[in-house]
Amino acid sequence: TMSKNEQNSTNATPFGGVPLLCSVTLAKTKDLSDRQKILLSQLEFMQEELDAGQANNNNGLHPISLRCMNCHRRIVTLRSRSSLTKDILSTHAHFESCAFTPEKVANAIRDTVQDNSKSEMDHMERYCQFLSQVYGMCDEKISNGEQYLIFDN
Repeated sequence: TMSKNEQNSTNATPFGGVPLLCSVTLAKTKDLSDRQKILLSQLEFMQEELDAGQANNNNGLHPISLRCMNCHRRIVTLRSRSSLTKDILSTHAHFESCAFTPEKVANAIRDTVQDNSKSEMDHMERYCQFLSQVYGMCDEKISNGEQYLIFDN
């Protein structure tokens, strides 16, 4: 589905889940380290499913979560565009214990989180901001005052 945001640019909003590394984003990955790419390749964005009560409380908004591509479990609900990089890096604990993640991949992810230089973090931050723009993500407060990251469609 395509949607237009306030700057009149077009965004491709995913249904189900969408990987953080894909053909749409490939050109922007050149500055990322191989370890960062491994971490990103294990994750996908997904819209959380809400029951009727949750939908009413959230004004019908579906928060975006990060899901493991290996076991398909939701790892973390995203709160804002500004914390996207931190939220992605926080998923490392899941991969260390996920039975479906190969050990070599889990080790590379652990090293990514521990060994990111300032330059690597800057590249990751820019890539995450690019992702939030390309998929039309925006920060939205729900009725209880909590903030979530949602797809703007």
